[in-house]
Amino acid sequence: MRASHGVPALPILDFSVCTALGGGTAETLAGLSGDASGLRPCALPLPFETVCGALPALDALPPSLARFESPVARIVARLFEELAPAVRRA
Repeated sequence: MRASHGVPALPILDFSVCTALGGGTAETLAGLSGDASGLRPCALPLPFETVCGALPALDALPPSLARFESPVARIVARLFEELAPAVRRA
């Protein structure tokens, strides 16, 4: 396989997603194939009513990674949980 500019193309063999439909790929795919919606009433105190697609609650990082604690780090950790087996096989 060749991509543009002479860089070899690499196949995508696994993936992970975290969406408002669910905290993982299986939950998101189930939501997409069903009639689920990730839209919920917004939890933020706003002067108007609206909906948003907020992510489900994610676990805190393990103590060894506590110095990186942030919402983005929690998302990355959740995504990597699903990818870890594929990464170990690579």
